[in-house]
Amino acid sequence: MLSRKPSYRNPVSLMGETPGFSPLYPMPFVGTPWRVGSRVIEFYSSIMASLPSDTGSTSRKRSCIELDYENHDNDRVDRHYDRWFVFQYVDSDHPMSKLSPFLLSKAIKSAVWTVKTLRRLRNGDFLLEVSSALQSRIVNKLDNLAGCPVTACPHRTLNTCKGVIWCAPLVDCDKEEIISELKPQGVSDIMNISVRDDSGGRRNTNTFIVTFKAPTTPRHLHVGYLRVPVSIYIPNPLRCFKCQKFGHGKNACRGRETCATCSEVGHSNNNVQMRQSARTVLAVTLPSAKAALNGSLRKGFSK
Repeated sequence: MLSRKPSYRNPVSLMGETPGFSPLYPMPFVGTPWRVGSRVIEFYSSIMASLPSDTGSTSRKRSCIELDYENHDNDRVDRHYDRWFVFQYVDSDHPMSKLSPFLLSKAIKSAVWTVKTLRRLRNGDFLLEVSSALQSRIVNKLDNLAGCPVTACPHRTLNTCKGVIWCAPLVDCDKEEIISELKPQGVSDIMNISVRDDSGGRRNTNTFIVTFKAPTTPRHLHVGYLRVPVSIYIPNPLRCFKCQKFGHGKNACRGRETCATCSEVGHSNNNVQMRQSARTVLAVTLPSAKAALNGSLRKGFSK
């Protein structure tokens, strides 16, 4: 008669021991002869007697917990790194714009592997977006690309973003304390909005503008025991005082000079004579325009 080999279940813990810190007993299936099961238990009992006491397992458990906290802190720090970089050429005799796109792509891939975004700017520099903290550290140290000396610096605005929070308990806290406590969450700067009071001075409000070292703002910010929601910060619109349009500044304007008083092209409101003449034109034209409009309205109603 053929003897059947005993089959075992998944390892489980016996004698009240915690799984992962003591040897596990393979338990036989139902129907296994009792002699086989008793021998297995006797074998593992002898192994248990040679192991250290529970104090060692407790210390091991504590070290594992501390290690988990350290890894958690490292992962949190690695989430806040510079993602956008600008490559600028150093030698004007060897500009990066003259390089072959195939050669430049291979050089970047051999240096930092595959990146998210690579585009050429209007002035000939290149904008690069990395996908990990390791790539960010490598790009910071690059000084040569495809035989062309370059400098890599983080982008001035794309690596940060701003949000608005409303938190009254932060009004009495120092700025240095707030930044140091919120730095693990990616906060690099904070500004409290103040308003003018009745006495003519300034008083702080519970509104704060927070700068994050990340391309997007988080949904919430943990301020001690508080969970504060974060809203998107919308700055004041940028106005050009040359063409009087919005969306760009005076230094980057390509339009014609326009007066802010009379909206005429060709002069600015900085000239006092032009400003007085513009006011004279407005004083003369506005009453006549109003009179003409009133006359047309009267004719329309009379009909």
